[in-house]
Amino acid sequence: MLHPLVFLTIEKGKKKKKLIYMKRMKKLPPILYVTNEGRRVYEFHAIINKRQIVEIHIDPHYEEEHGDYMNDEIIYNFAFELEKEELWKSEERKGEWEYYSVHSLFRGDWRAYEMPWCLKDRANFLGIRSCYRRSKYDKEH
Repeated sequence: MLHPLVFLTIEKGKKKKKLIYMKRMKKLPPILYVTNEGRRVYEFHAIINKRQIVEIHIDPHYEEEHGDYMNDEIIYNFAFELEKEELWKSEERKGEWEYYSVHSLFRGDWRAYEMPWCLKDRANFLGIRSCYRRSKYDKEH
């Protein structure tokens, strides 16, 4: 499944919003292992916030309310879109963890998704906390 890679900046008042479209779906690699907390770990090579990332840890929390339209493969592919921004600003810091959220992720249509994620100090993995629809960021259709 191919999706156009397009970066748009929309100005609403003084706010600018970047809409990110998925380039193409990559096949989900085999699970490397499952953490004690139940997070599924996959091989994942990317540079995010100037850090070399080699694994992605996907929390199964999203399955409870969003499992009918979301899965690990979609999340895995959305995570590659984090490379498109050179430096993301964290929304919160707790101890050795920094928490982020990316809005306005699209899978090739007008539906927007939000993906909260995190990075741990001195660790080389990306943590995905959830991923879900956010209709307030939908494009007009």
